[in-house]
Amino acid sequence: GYADIYAARVTPSGEVLDPDGIPVCTAEDYQLFPDVVSGNGGYFVAWTDSRGGGYDVYAARVSTDGEVLDPEGIAISTADYEQYSLRVEWQSPFWLVAWEDYRNQEDQDIYGARVNTNGQVLDPQGIELINQPYDRYLSGITTGSDQVLITFDGYLPDYFTDKALGAFWNPVGVAERLEGRSARTELRLLGNPVRSRLELEVKLPQTGRFRLELLDAAGRQVRLLQTGELSAGTARMSFDLRDLNTGVYFLKLSGSGIKLRQRFTLLR
Repeated sequence: GYADIYAARVTPSGEVLDPDGIPVCTAEDYQLFPDVVSGNGGYFVAWTDSRGGGYDVYAARVSTDGEVLDPEGIAISTADYEQYSLRVEWQSPFWLVAWEDYRNQEDQDIYGARVNTNGQVLDPQGIELINQPYDRYLSGITTGSDQVLITFDGYLPDYFTDKALGAFWNPVGVAERLEGRSARTELRLLGNPVRSRLELEVKLPQTGRFRLELLDAAGRQVRLLQTGELSAGTARMSFDLRDLNTGVYFLKLSGSGIKLRQRFTLLR
C-alpha cells in the first residue's frame, strides 16, 4: 500500500493522547518524509506528496485538540519536476517551509515559501533561496529574531569535496556567495526518489578515468556500479536497483580531481 501521514499528541509525562493516530493526510499515492513544528497555538505539518504524479510539497495545520484544519492538504509547491526533503519552522506571523527543488533540471536548488496562519501560501511560485553550481542538500532551518538560518551542504570545486554551508533568509531569499567553474564535472539524477531503476547523467569536461559507487546512508559501499574511462561530454547511465531495500542511498563519483556525491531515496 501507499504511505500516509499520521500524528499523535504526547503529554510531557509521556501519555499518548491519540493512540490510534491522527490521519493528517491519506490522499492517493505516497505521502512521505514529514516535518512538524509548533507555533501560533497549533501545529504545522509538511511532507513530500506524489498525488500529482511527481513529488511536491504539501502541508496541513493541526489544532492543539488534534483537529486537522486542512484535510485535503495545502499545496505549498507543485512546480515542474521534483520538490522534496523539506524543513519547516515558525517565525511570527508565518510558517516557513524550505525544500530541495529540481525545477531547473540542471542543479538541485533550495526554495522556500511563507504560509500565513489562515493557511494561505504567500509565495505560490516559491522563493529561490540557494541557486549555485552543483547540487545543494538542505539540512535544516532555524529561526532567529528577524532572520532564518538555512544550513545545507554541497560540492565546492575549490576544495574538490562537499562542505557544510549556510545562508540567511530575511525571509526574502539570500543566496550563498560562491563562485563556480564554467567547465565542470556534473553528476545528475534523472528523478528522485527512485522507484526501481536509477537513471543518471555524468558530464565530464575532458576524457578521464572514473569510478561510480553506490553507498548506503552510513557511507558504506553497497556496490561498484561502473569504472573505467569516460569520454568528454555527457553520458547517460541506467542501473537496476530492484534487489535493494528501500531507504536513503548515495552515489559517489570519483576520479582524477573529481569527487561528487548525490543523495537519493529508493522507494517501491
